[in-house]
Amino acid sequence: MKQLIEQNKSRIRAIIRKLTGSYNEDIEQEVYIKTWKNLDNYKEEGKLSQWIGMITANVCRDYF
Repeated sequence: MKQLIEQNKSRIRAIIRKLTGSYNEDIEQEVYIKTWKNLDNYKEEGKLSQWIGMITANVCRDYF
């Protein structure tokens, strides 16, 4: 999981900034939690980074 976080950290933060207007550590942490909890549900039909990007966007929407 640590490697997964390191590989996607900058993308996650960029999506959060774009959708919320600023960096939010709480949202970032929630993305990591949801990614970890749902990793078994990931179907290798697309890129893992895109899947994590969708989780990030959904967490941002839930935040509002």
